Amino acid sequence: MRGTIKLTVQHCLVSLTEDELQKFESLYQKWSPQLPPLTAKIHNREDALATVLNCWKLLRRYPKITITKVEKNFSHQYNFYFMEKLNAAAEIPEFLRSWQNDADRLFILSYYLGFHFMRWIDFVLIRNNKETANEVFDKNQSRHYYLLDEQDLQNSNDETLYIQQRLITSLLARDDTRRNRFSQLVEQAINQAHYTIDTHNRTHHE
Repeated sequence: MRGTIKLTVQHCLVSLTEDELQKFESLYQKWSPQLPPLTAKIHNREDALATVLNCWKLLRRYPKITITKVEKNFSHQYNFYFMEKLNAAAEIPEFLRSWQNDADRLFILSYYLGFHFMRWIDFVLIRNNKETANEVFDKNQSRHYYLLDEQDLQNSNDETLYIQQRLITSLLARDDTRRNRFSQLVEQAINQAHYTIDTHNRTHHE
């Protein structure tokens, strides 16, 4: 994988098998050279890729109801907010009706959904308070965010963990209400997924 990022099934907030993880890693190896790097302030490189993994798993099990890992509910509130929005997005079933069996296109859509979700978090945090945002960003570069659970949160004196869960979800919801940001994000990700695949197909058939 690019930069040898190694994920485990524990990086997924819903149930994931080792076979699925290997499939995800194979798709990432295949497509990452053609995709923008997952540069985000809110997560380090490992957790940035785990964000994509969680989007990918959600789309693969759609439209089944997401059964979350109870021990991660509070420690990952804004991720579940995003999952709920994806579950309710009108654009997703429309995409999947045509492309559910297209593993490449589904992976690339997941990649762009994760990519834009992280950029959205960066945007709302910085706009709200740059000092607080930078504190959260700095801490997240050295922690394993997706491996945290409720007990970690309860035993920690790190205020940034609480800021992440109290603040980010409310900022995302407020921005979405004002700007319809989530629908724009999904539409952009879908368009980019189609463009990436179509460009690849044209290049390899010329």
